[in-house]
Amino acid sequence: MGDVAARQFDCLMLNGKNYQTWVVDCQFHLAAMQLTHTITPRADGAPAVPAHEIAKASIFLRHHIHKDLKQEYLEVRDSLTLWLALEERFGKQKTVVLPQARRDWSQLRFLDFKTVEAYNSALHRIVGQLRFCGQRVTDAEMIEKTLETFHPSNMMLQEQYRNNRYRKYSELINVLLAAETQNELLMKIFNMRPVGSNALPEAHASFHKKNKTFYKKGMHSKKQGHNEGKFKKQFNRGQKPRGQEKGKAQNGQKGDGNMSEHPNKGCFRCGSMNHWSRQCRTEPHLIQMYQDWKKASKCRGSFCSGTC
Repeated sequence: MGDVAARQFDCLMLNGKNYQTWVVDCQFHLAAMQLTHTITPRADGAPAVPAHEIAKASIFLRHHIHKDLKQEYLEVRDSLTLWLALEERFGKQKTVVLPQARRDWSQLRFLDFKTVEAYNSALHRIVGQLRFCGQRVTDAEMIEKTLETFHPSNMMLQEQYRNNRYRKYSELINVLLAAETQNELLMKIFNMRPVGSNALPEAHASFHKKNKTFYKKGMHSKKQGHNEGKFKKQFNRGQKPRGQEKGKAQNGQKGDGNMSEHPNKGCFRCGSMNHWSRQCRTEPHLIQMYQDWKKASKCRGSFCSGTC
């Protein structure tokens, strides 16, 4: 069966590795529930704590410890007794954490980290362990620790930051974070293109789509015009365009089936049998001569009064 109520924070591990954070979380939550006096040693003559408050605090503590620890302290019903038993068992963690925290502090170097954020996180973790063990670390010590572990190539920057005389570590770390961000931006701009080259023109999506459509239309029109020219060339030669059937010869003559349907049998402007009047490219003076001859031959074949 699952837990009756959800845990507000991680439970105490069986080996007590997270005892430091567990103690702080319990103190905050019990203070919010107004039950801090249930885990505080009582002076002689102090009023007794109500039983329902002790039971409420005991339920909270047992709900946030490992199930094996809950089984070990099954007979403990008082919240203060349980609190002191856990402190006696895992309170010695300070003596174990302090030597390791001091060693980490002595070996901490700013140049060993790739980013300022990673160094800042490691420093605060070590400082938190030292402060939990009772050893205070001031802002001046953190600032000096950061500046004296710069890379030798950044010696000038170290002197500049030292001359600013920062009083709070947060001021120094904010300046370092801003400088790191600006350096990354500078490198991105430098790597965009070779030195001395011009920037590429910006490509707009709608403009690209419009040009692409225009290109397709232009190619279609060009292809259509090519086919039309090919059709005219075949028609001018008296040949059948591709895809059409041959017309039957009429009056014992061979020719195009479509041209045989017209009585003029060719161009009525210049008299040529090789093209239609729509495709006529004959010179105007030749067309005029043909029209005069046609008119004169038509006149001789009829009753003419001589006025033409």
